[in-house]
Amino acid sequence: MRRLLLTLLSILLSTWPAMAAEQEDAGGRAADRGPLDLRLVIHEHFSVRMPFGWWTGPPERSGKIVYMDVNIPVWWRGNPTAEMLNLCPPRHSVIWDEINLMRLRPISRGLPWSEHECRR
Repeated sequence: MRRLLLTLLSILLSTWPAMAAEQEDAGGRAADRGPLDLRLVIHEHFSVRMPFGWWTGPPERSGKIVYMDVNIPVWWRGNPTAEMLNLCPPRHSVIWDEINLMRLRPISRGLPWSEHECRR
């Protein structure tokens, strides 16, 4: 068992520098793998961050600004404006390479609430 663990550790340590160099360039960002699919990246971000039952409409882009409706189910209890603070992408996200501003509009019980702006 110990020999197996040592073998796995040596393999991991020998391949780690190569994997890290492949994934990041000198600036610490992910290596360029072609054009960024902004809609997919935004979808992945929100699918992880949103509370259970919430969903978004498709992002609408206008220049360097993205507009999104965030739908909140009727049974959800809480303050949508406070929860919106947790939805903004982090500063290091690749989303900010493509846009400057993201406007999120919560829709609760069929009524729009005030927009929340996310900035880098």
